[in-house]
Formats: sequence, C-alpha cells, structure tokens
Amino acid sequence: MVHFLALIPVAIGSSASAFFITTVNAFMNAPRGFDMVEGQMTNIQPLLAMFNPAMPTKVSHVLVTAYVTSAFLLAAIAAIAMLRGRNHTYYKKALRLTMTSALVFALASALIGDLSGKYLHEYQPEKLAAAEWHFETTDKASLILGGILTEENEVKFAIKIPFALSILAGSTPDTVVKGLKEVPPDELPPLRPTHYFFDSIVFIGIYLTLVALWYVIWQRRKRKTGKPISRMLLWAIVIGAPLAVMAIESGWIFAEIGRQPWILWKVMTVAEGATTSNHVDTMLWLFALLYAVLTLTAIRVLIRMFKEILQKRKLLRSGLKEARRYELRTARNYGALDISVRLSHRGVD
Repeated sequence: MVHFLALIPVAIGSSASAFFITTVNAFMNAPRGFDMVEGQMTNIQPLLAMFNPAMPTKVSHVLVTAYVTSAFLLAAIAAIAMLRGRNHTYYKKALRLTMTSALVFALASALIGDLSGKYLHEYQPEKLAAAEWHFETTDKASLILGGILTEENEVKFAIKIPFALSILAGSTPDTVVKGLKEVPPDELPPLRPTHYFFDSIVFIGIYLTLVALWYVIWQRRKRKTGKPISRMLLWAIVIGAPLAVMAIESGWIFAEIGRQPWILWKVMTVAEGATTSNHVDTMLWLFALLYAVLTLTAIRVLIRMFKEILQKRKLLRSGLKEARRYELRTARNYGALDISVRLSHRGVD
C-alpha cells in the first residue's frame, strides 16, 4: 500500500512536468505574449505566452499518449507473465485494468489528433501540407499514407483517402487546404522525414487502438463463452509496448522537424537561435552519466526489493514465527517493520 501511495505524487509530478515542458514547445509553435522591437522581445506577458493557441491540443495530446504508452507497457508485463504460463488472477486483473485504460486513452488520442489537425490548418498550414505531401491549394484534398516522393515532387505508391485531408482540416470536404507550392522554398521543412514520421504515428495509433479494442471485445465475450485469452492477442499486446514508445518519439521528431526552419514559428529561425556555447558536448556527457547512474541504481534497488519479497514469501510458507524473526533482523537495515506489525496483530510472539 505504501508503494501504491508513493505512485500518486509521481503521477502528479510527471504530469505537471509534461504540462510545463509542452507549454514551452507549444510557445515555439505559436509564439505569443511579446512584442518584437528591433529584434528584441519587449512587453513580455508570461501567461499569454504560456496559454497560447497551440497549448490545449499539444498538452492534452502529450498527456493522453503518455497514458496510452504507460498502459501498454504495464499490460505487456502482465501479458509476458501469462505467456510464460502464469495464470494467477493478479495478471488477469492487471491486464483488464491496463487494456481498458489503453482503449479509453487511445480513443481520446484519436479525438485530440483530429483537433490537432484543425489547429495546424489554421495556424501552421505549411506543416500540415508537409506531413501530407500536399502541393496544390485545393478543396476536397486527399489524405496520403505511405508512398514515395520523387525529385519532381510526385507522390507514387501511396494510399490516398479522398476528401480526408479537407475533413481533417475543417470537418468538411469543401475545406480549402493550403499547398506547399505557396510556401517559399527556404521555408519548407524536410518533406520526406516529416511525412514518414507522421505516418508512423498514424499507423501505430491505429494498431494500438485495434489491439485494445480486440482485448475489450474478447473480455466481454469471455463472460458468455469462458474462452481463455489467445496467445496471439497476448503477443499483440507485448508488441504494442515498444510501438507505443516509438509513436511518442516519432511524434516529438515530427513536431520539431515539421516546424523547420523555425525555432519560433515565423519569428526566429533555428540558425538564429543556435547556441554559441562551447560546452554543449560536456553537458550532454554529464547528463548521460547522471541518467546512467540513476538507471543502474534503480535496477539495483528493484532487484534487491524483489529478492526480499521472495525471501519473505518462502519464510511465510515455512512458518509465521520464523517470518517474524527474519523481519525483525532485516528491519535494522531497512526500517521495514510493516510485516512484523501485521504478524504481531495475528498473535505471533
């Protein structure tokens, strides 16, 4: 119970961290709350800068996709245990909780993704056009998935969904979508990586949603048929965990590449904002070392905790008195008296 309660501030803190970090990124995409006077920012209004037009969709999408990824990672742990033959109710309950949550958050992610498309159409049409290799300004624009872009900017071997880009941009097929031919050549982002990273988000998002839906449908049918979960579904859940992480990384890469050449949209280019510090590489190595130490420390602590749990279980099977004596010995090192107290309540001397 103590460990569970400790997760609450972790969840709150990590979500708050995501909120503040993403508001900064949103500001880079929709800079507000200042005046530019002779190349200098003046009349700065922090709250207006923070709560800019990009903030609602950016923050909500980051949080929801993080929850989807967390759900699939935890579900994959339970699925792997069940694939190894562990059919304890603990794993079944864990799978039901995480996969149901995954479906809810995946559907929410799709809805917010639609709103993000409408935001791009209004505020960053160049980025939307680059993501879809859309060159001609027109209505009834098609959504392009996959394909190859030639040197002559012709799209080949792609899956085209008629009217879908216009519907994504403005909810109707008659919405006019700006094409890349209206964008100055020096303001075009890298077209190929922008499109492919965007496609990877879409395909992985569809996969995760279908897998979560598959599980929920199986769970409902199980009540009538009693049929056990298939190994194929368990493997699909396991595969979904690394794919969810890849989707998050692809999303951030798409967000940054698609904004090029701007670091602040239409205000400052990346070249203008590049640091002149000579110690960037040093800071990179120091942070890498710090996180390596934290990772190794966390792994060591977790291994030690699990060993303690296994040892306690063995002793509890052999007798409560031995368990209490063992707990009293280890309490001197770890201060863990909770089991001793519980055993005392059971009348063990």
